[in-house]
Amino acid sequence: MFDFLSGTIESIYSDSIALNVNGVGYKLYSATPYAFSDETTNIKFFIHQVVRENDISLYGFKNQKNRDLFIKLLTVNGVGPKSALSIIAYNDMQGLINAIENEDSNYLTRYPGIGPKASKMIIVSLKGKTSDLMQATSSVNQDNSQLAEALIALESLGFSKKDITSVEQYLSEFKDLKVEDYINRGLKLLVK
Repeated sequence: MFDFLSGTIESIYSDSIALNVNGVGYKLYSATPYAFSDETTNIKFFIHQVVRENDISLYGFKNQKNRDLFIKLLTVNGVGPKSALSIIAYNDMQGLINAIENEDSNYLTRYPGIGPKASKMIIVSLKGKTSDLMQATSSVNQDNSQLAEALIALESLGFSKKDITSVEQYLSEFKDLKVEDYINRGLKLLVK
C-alpha cells in the first residue's frame, strides 16, 4: 500500500520513530531508530506494511535495499518482523548474503533471535535469491571519493574493518558531504 513516506522526525523511541507527514504522525518501526537522531529536516523512509489479525504496523527503512532484505526475510518460515529488524540492525548485508550463499548457518546464529533451526530455514528459503541485493551492495561507494577517504581515516584511527563496514552503508546515504562530516557522523556511530 505504501512505498515511502517523507516528513520530519518528531520523536525517537527504542524501536520506532514518529514521523510527521503533513501533520499526521506515523509510527515507523526501525532497525536503528537512534541513527536518525541528528536528522531533523525532511527525511524519506521506504515503507513496508505488515498486517496481522490484530495489528497493522509500518516498518521504515532509509534505503530500498534494506526494505528488500526485510521483505525477503519475512518470507522465511519462523522469521517475523522483529527478527528481521534485528538482522538488519547489524548493517552487515554482505556478510549475511555470503552466509546464505555459502550455507554458513553458524554465521547466521550470531543474529539475535536466530537459532540453528531458523538459520537453516533462512539458507533453504533464500539461497540463490539474493543476487539483486549483492549487486546493489557492491556498488555502495564506488563514486564517492569523500566517503572512501573518510573510511580510510576511520580505519587509521584504530577502528576495525568490521566496525567500519557496519557504518559504511549508513554513511553512504549522505551525498555531497565533506570528508570531515563523514568522519564525524561515523565517529558518532562507532563510539556509542
